[in-house]
Amino acid sequence: MSSTQEFVQLLLGLKEGEISLLRRLAFAPLDKSVTGFDLFTGLWWPIRAKTPRAPRREAAWLVLKLYGFRPIKHTPGKTFSMLLARWRAEDPEKREPRADFIMNRITTSPLDGLELPMRMAFARFSESDSIDWVALTDDLSFWEKQEIRTKWINDFFKDRR
Repeated sequence: MSSTQEFVQLLLGLKEGEISLLRRLAFAPLDKSVTGFDLFTGLWWPIRAKTPRAPRREAAWLVLKLYGFRPIKHTPGKTFSMLLARWRAEDPEKREPRADFIMNRITTSPLDGLELPMRMAFARFSESDSIDWVALTDDLSFWEKQEIRTKWINDFFKDRR
């Protein structure tokens, strides 16, 4: 099991009170709340102590807050880009401009500017949706690499070519 898979397994095991705490920490830095910091370090630090290949701290914090906002199921292979593209395809005439705006905003933002556009996207996903939380965490851990952003764009526009 990779360190990211271990992190996501812990993420998926959060209790409702912990998820509620994460929901309240929207847009907050990691050091804003002692209880939020403790929750994060309880999940992330044991993994980081075992390996330097743990998910990047800033990416893991963002993923935790996104999970708190919309705790949808984990399904390997269902990437964020594919999920947003599927939402857009359900009503392209109405949703295409919004989805394109969100994807553009995401792929042109640095990691510390992703929470708002990612939440805009997650707000469109339903409780019955699922996403590959491992892939999302890994991608965000290497967000500065252009090939990650290019992959997201390609996945998003794949069916429109």
